[in-house]
Amino acid sequence: MKLLCSIGLIALIGCFFVPVGIPVDVDFWRTFMDVMHLPVFAVVAGLFFPFFKAKGDDARLRNCRNAFVAACVVSIAIELLQPFVGRSQSFLDQIYGIAGAAFGAGFIYLWPQRKEATTVFMLIAAVIAASAAVMGPPLRKYRTIEHRDAQFPLLGGFEDAEDLSLWRPNYFSFTGEGRYRVSTNYVSKGNFSQEVVAAVGGWPGVSFDAGDQDWSGYKTFAFDLFNPTSEHLMFLRIDDGATTGSSSGRFDHEMFLKKGWNHVRLPVEEIQAGSKGRELDLKVIRRVVLFIDSAFAPRTFFLDNVHLSNEPIE
Repeated sequence: MKLLCSIGLIALIGCFFVPVGIPVDVDFWRTFMDVMHLPVFAVVAGLFFPFFKAKGDDARLRNCRNAFVAACVVSIAIELLQPFVGRSQSFLDQIYGIAGAAFGAGFIYLWPQRKEATTVFMLIAAVIAASAAVMGPPLRKYRTIEHRDAQFPLLGGFEDAEDLSLWRPNYFSFTGEGRYRVSTNYVSKGNFSQEVVAAVGGWPGVSFDAGDQDWSGYKTFAFDLFNPTSEHLMFLRIDDGATTGSSSGRFDHEMFLKKGWNHVRLPVEEIQAGSKGRELDLKVIRRVVLFIDSAFAPRTFFLDNVHLSNEPIE
């Protein structure tokens, strides 16, 4: 038994040190990986249980407690060590891991009393609560993906609360993460736009997770951007499925924003041509980023009516 538990522990713990690249629908898969810490560490606590052999009237309670503590220590240690193998450290992962350890240890403790009505109720309630904690966040993210696909070729109209969930602050430093929210201050179509506060930091702005959208049937990529401050540069980046960290494999576009409304219209064929010699695959567009140079930060701008169309550019 202990040998099988040891193999199981090594296999489960080892999975947390395998580098994982998430190319598409990053927010969904990160959320899924976060919540999976709960059931995994429930199993980890269960696998630790046979290694503890306390004696006495409260032996089972002490064994479950020790299994819980061991699983918590492993959860915290994993998060501290993951950055050394290319994985990211997450406080939320630790919370899910500790919750999972508590669930697993508690379930083991109560299982021998499963014939009692009160215990059955507690076990069922615990399973329902754990299932909701595990399934709820990914399901919400999945509904956002369904919303993105349903409203295509509109990428952002911001009339629906789900629209904002498709966008997130873009930054590459810890000096400022930026903010974004729905606004009624400057709107080009409908009743709402997205207000973006690009904070001080590396390339601040806003990013859209396009999944693997097919832009090949459209002629124009368009969006409206209101600049309430002085004139400055704005950069547009578009990635396809083959884009890597190098700037040579993506579309880059530089815009000079005047104060007030800027109605940007770009030919899709220009996007397909790329910027550094490699054509983009329009059938697999993965990411759209609007950002400014950190030298211009902090800046606020309003984004609206981001869409694809077959309307000619005037």
